[in-house]
Amino acid sequence: MKTFKSILMLGFFATLVVACNPKEAPQDGDHLKAMQEELFADLTDTSVLDAATGGTIIGSQGSQFIFQPNSFQDGNGNLITGNVTIEYAEVYKRSDMVLMNKPTTGQMANGDKTYLLTGGEFYVKVSQNSCNCEVVISTPFEIRSAPDTDFSNFDTNLIGFRGEMQNDELVWLQMEGNTAAGINFVPVGVRDGGNGFYYSIFTSENGWTNLDRFSADPRPKTTLEVTVPQGYDDQNSTIYISIDGDDHGIAPLDTYANGIFSEHYGQLPIGLEAHLIFFTVDDNDVIRYQIKPITVTVGQQEAIDNLAVISQTDFQTAIDALP
Repeated sequence: MKTFKSILMLGFFATLVVACNPKEAPQDGDHLKAMQEELFADLTDTSVLDAATGGTIIGSQGSQFIFQPNSFQDGNGNLITGNVTIEYAEVYKRSDMVLMNKPTTGQMANGDKTYLLTGGEFYVKVSQNSCNCEVVISTPFEIRSAPDTDFSNFDTNLIGFRGEMQNDELVWLQMEGNTAAGINFVPVGVRDGGNGFYYSIFTSENGWTNLDRFSADPRPKTTLEVTVPQGYDDQNSTIYISIDGDDHGIAPLDTYANGIFSEHYGQLPIGLEAHLIFFTVDDNDVIRYQIKPITVTVGQQEAIDNLAVISQTDFQTAIDALP
């Protein structure tokens, strides 16, 4: 696995508080983006399947990707034969979502975005070098989440979402499928595999698939604005909101102007308890961060004002330890 050795060496200084002056701000976002790409590469594995026979791939975290025989075509509808390469990733932890910039933000029917409650994010990319084409998954394959013996840990109301890049941000859109009644959402089942229960979804997405649902919090909603120190902006830093009580969901403050990050759609429930997660990576690959607890109030304004240096490992541990 790849690691950020220069970052990990800073673990001894995880509690060191540093001043928030412009000289400590990164000059651009290259180091932040490089770390996001590096972690995604770390979490991505590769397997080879015979396209004619299909098969099952089991990820390191226990997820399964089950492909049917003869289920791949090229863009002209021709059957692909021979070996195909399957790149795949399974994302369950909040820290991975934060550090890879893969939040659980869903786009509603009116175009507004809000946070999702998730059962896991999955990346599958099928390719074949000899084909030199974009592979189409013509027969849906099955994604099975990592098994868990406790049925109460499962949400029976999840549906499928597909990932789409919008302005360098991964946004989740509801998947739709044809049924006898017309167009309907693609359901996520909870099944018993003998050694534990698991989520199951059938999809043809050659990319990102998410098992989610929109939050059904009935409380009135509001916006949130967060100011950051001079020198930081949406190119060299980022802010996420982690909802207390949700072990997996992470949403970004996706709008920035004049030193202020905001949730500008007004979708945060008033009274919601959460944590803000701010972080950046400077020119020396040093992570600077602040994790700040909040309770959402009407028209709330917060400030990032107490940065500390931390190692990547300790930062991930701190995020995953949030309530």
